[in-house]
Amino acid sequence: WAWPAAFGSPHFFSTVGQYCGAAYHPINGITDTSFAAVNDYEYCKYWLQVGAGDGFSSHLHLSGSAKRMADARMNGMRVVTVEPRMSPAAAKADEWVPIRPGTDRAFALGLMHSMVFEHKIYDRGFLQHRTNAPYLIGPSGSYALSADGKAMVWDRVAGRAREWDDPGI
Repeated sequence: WAWPAAFGSPHFFSTVGQYCGAAYHPINGITDTSFAAVNDYEYCKYWLQVGAGDGFSSHLHLSGSAKRMADARMNGMRVVTVEPRMSPAAAKADEWVPIRPGTDRAFALGLMHSMVFEHKIYDRGFLQHRTNAPYLIGPSGSYALSADGKAMVWDRVAGRAREWDDPGI
């Protein structure tokens, strides 16, 4: 890296782990049980891209992704890019949403809130049985716990909070 060398440092550090494997591969392992995921260009009709350049300037196997992106767009796929700068992906998108830097998490949470609570677009069984969505969150930001220290969930039928492993749920 030129920056430390400019100050006479003999040390050299190089890795792609901080922007590739550190986040991408573990999340794919958790959500898809795979090391990597391939975008579904063939069946996608609306592509919302937040802070990435998939199909335009980044991601795995760029030349193949660029071709599949071009083919999908020829077949009518609409692309919306959400990021602060006019990147190559934003310049080629059908719409660019110039979000303020550092607000991407708020955007993602707002999008999820809208999908779940306003539009009711979600897989209820998946959320109940495969995620921590049913668990109640206390004022501390951690799970709400019973007197026995067990995580609490909301029982809609009973209209009250109950321990997650209560056989009556």
